[in-house]
Amino acid sequence: MGASSGDPKVSRAIVRVASTLPWIETGVSLGAGRETGSLLGATAAASFALPHTSMNGTAGLDATVRLGGGWRLALAGELGVVRPGAASDLSIITGATRLTTSRFSAGLLGGSVLKPGDRFGLRVSQPLRVETGGVTLTVPVGYDAARGIAVLEDRRASLTPTGREIAVEAAYMRPLGRYGVLETSLFRRQDPGHSAGTTADTGAIVAWSTSF
Repeated sequence: MGASSGDPKVSRAIVRVASTLPWIETGVSLGAGRETGSLLGATAAASFALPHTSMNGTAGLDATVRLGGGWRLALAGELGVVRPGAASDLSIITGATRLTTSRFSAGLLGGSVLKPGDRFGLRVSQPLRVETGGVTLTVPVGYDAARGIAVLEDRRASLTPTGREIAVEAAYMRPLGRYGVLETSLFRRQDPGHSAGTTADTGAIVAWSTSF
């Protein structure tokens, strides 16, 4: 979407309460925020301007389980609610319902797997996704010739995407002594952008770094 008038502004506060045991750490987090000039990071202007201000709240759970032998299992999930404010009088988007969102991740992390000092990670995640909610559009559906005006009606458009992006990534880092550090990563994203039927995104990254 195009840029809106004025820079988007986001303010947010998060409170997290954690409990730690010898083999597991768990946490519960609650967040609240205000977004101005954008909606979930998206901006638009003129006739497609989104509601200018929205309030949001989130609730999350996370846990890190120590499996022994230098291995850890990290889990995290978050649900959110967004309450959009009033829409612009000049926009065909005349309203928005409450939105619900989700995101989650699960990762297996290990250290000194093949060599002392190396690190391995395997992660599965879903980025932020709108689960329910939409906007109301006031659009022309006909023309009243007698009065010389367009006939307008409200139409509801869902903001829930057609797919669900699931990303899988495997990463490995290995120190090479005085020769630096080698890092490799393989990833695959199914339904990238939460768009069903989109070709899966697959790639690899190899990086070597050293100091002089």
